Amino acid sequence: MAETRMSDIPKVTQLQAAGILRANLQANVPTYICGPPGGGKTQIGGQVAEGLGWGWHTSDGLSDDVADMNGMPENTGAMKMALALCIENSKERAELAQEIRRSLAGDTGVCHWQKPGRMPTTPGPGVVWIDEIPQAGQRMQAAMMKVFEERRFGEHRLPEGWVPSGAGNRVGDRAGAGHVVTALMDRVTVLEMIFNHRAWVEHTETVPWFPPVIRAFAEFKPETISNFVPTQSVSATPRSWFRVARQLSWMPKALRLPAFGGNITEGYAIMFCAFLDTHERLPSTRDLLANCETFTLMTEPSLCWAMTSALAEKAKDANLDELNRILVVARRLGSTFGFRLIRDVFAARREDMTRWTTQDVCAKAMGNPVTKVPAYFAFIDQHGEVFPKHEKN
Repeated sequence: MAETRMSDIPKVTQLQAAGILRANLQANVPTYICGPPGGGKTQIGGQVAEGLGWGWHTSDGLSDDVADMNGMPENTGAMKMALALCIENSKERAELAQEIRRSLAGDTGVCHWQKPGRMPTTPGPGVVWIDEIPQAGQRMQAAMMKVFEERRFGEHRLPEGWVPSGAGNRVGDRAGAGHVVTALMDRVTVLEMIFNHRAWVEHTETVPWFPPVIRAFAEFKPETISNFVPTQSVSATPRSWFRVARQLSWMPKALRLPAFGGNITEGYAIMFCAFLDTHERLPSTRDLLANCETFTLMTEPSLCWAMTSALAEKAKDANLDELNRILVVARRLGSTFGFRLIRDVFAARREDMTRWTTQDVCAKAMGNPVTKVPAYFAFIDQHGEVFPKHEKN
């Protein structure tokens, strides 16, 4: 079978992959997402299914066998005949042997395949997710073709509403992946998911329990989030950062460094723990907003990153007065960190900020004072030169 070339495959971010997968599932179109190990491919599949309220059923190209995909062969006629031969010499069971032989009348002896355990048995909607597709052999990939194209596991059709999709690593990642044959690729929408730290940060915002401090660190040190090294036992990947996110609220402070280091490497864990210490020294957002015009400005970059991230998180549910106070802080921070905070406030409250700024622009045009977000216009008056520069970037 021919093998595909990675250069032929469109490259997408995590958010784009999730959006395409969501639309494809609803359109009953299978999707295959390839990308670096730990990039969150399967996690995205599960989150999309959960967001749709769909079922989730998994299979694995590496550990599963062809029988897991096709089912085990079974010849009921031959099995019954063998049973009859075993017991026909037993006087007590002679009648049972005769009954078995009578049941064989008209049996064609054709071999059938049992329903595989990897196949869902209840109606959908749902996702049949096949992981590690490139690590499956060609016979296994041939069995997958029937799942993707005909919605069949062997001779058994998938229940109504289930859509197959899957994921795997690339050969160049040196993570045990082989080639996926083109005949299988021709049965799915193929996407190569590349890491984009900004898209990953936005993706984590859709996860309610994900700690904002990790998002802040990702903005501060984006190179630490996805750095898979095949020769290392531990690498920092989006998947390993999700493990750190789960550990964070439970791990005693004295154990953070070794615990996090076992997920993201010791070097990155040292950097993250130092950032955590900085973050924990910050005043509360309530105190920052109460004293937005008078608090002592911070100059250390890590403190500024941590503070702007905390305020951006607060902006999601802030009232109008609190938003103006956040924008006052942005003005005082200046063109670099202030612009970042303005950008994040707009991202968090785009509809509200667009409406309020439009109302204020109209008020200014009529010679009236601005009343909605005056702190935003104060920022523009003081640092307006940063907008063209950042828009070009």
